Amino acid sequence: MHRIRIGFYISPAITVSLATVMYGDYWLFGIALFLAYLFAFLIGLPMFVLFKKFRWLALWQVACGAAISGLLASLLLFGTGTEYARQYGFNNMLLVITYAVITAVIFWFIGVRGNTALTNH
Repeated sequence: MHRIRIGFYISPAITVSLATVMYGDYWLFGIALFLAYLFAFLIGLPMFVLFKKFRWLALWQVACGAAISGLLASLLLFGTGTEYARQYGFNNMLLVITYAVITAVIFWFIGVRGNTALTNH
C-alpha cells in the first residue's frame, strides 16, 4: 500500500509539471496542481478502490478508467455553458482527459506494476 500512496501523491505533480514546462504557462501551475489533486482524490481514489475490488488493474483498464474520470472532471470544469466553455470547451476537455490518462499511467507504473500486494490474491 505504500507504493499506492506514493503514486497518488506524486503522479498528479509530475503531470502538471510536465504540462507547465511544455506550455510555459508557469502562472497556472498552482491552480492546475490544486485541480489535479482535487480530482485525483475526489474521482481517482474512489475509482481506484472500485477497480481494485473488481481486479481491473491492467494498464489498459486503468487508462480507460482515467479517460472516464477525465471526462467527468472536464464536464465539471468546462460544461458550464459559459461563452468560454462554448468556444474552448471541447479542446480543453480533450486536454483534461489526456492529462488524466497520463496521470493514471504514471500512477500505474509507480503503484500498481509489479505490486504483489495487488496482484497476488
